Amino acid sequence: MAQNNDIILLDNIKKLFKTTTINVGDIGIYQDVLTIDTMNDGIHSLKYDIYTKVKALAIYENLVEIEIIEVSTINSCNDDVKSLINTNMPKYIKPKYIKWEVK
Repeated sequence: MAQNNDIILLDNIKKLFKTTTINVGDIGIYQDVLTIDTMNDGIHSLKYDIYTKVKALAIYENLVEIEIIEVSTINSCNDDVKSLINTNMPKYIKPKYIKWEVK
């Protein structure tokens, strides 16, 4: 029984250090926070949790070219905020910042 637990523990440790291979067409989720500061001292800055579903278009050595599939914000359903996110989303992201879909 102890040997089986050791094997499971060893497999879990290997999974931590395993690099994910990304292919063109893979889908993942990019998570970020949009902060909008105001000039008024009485009003706090606005923060929006952003979850963007992306698709890999091209794979480079340390970057992935992405296409935005869907934008989801938890704190706002305003179309202006989603438009702001779509226009300012980076086109190239490091693959470690994207949670890739498990197949």
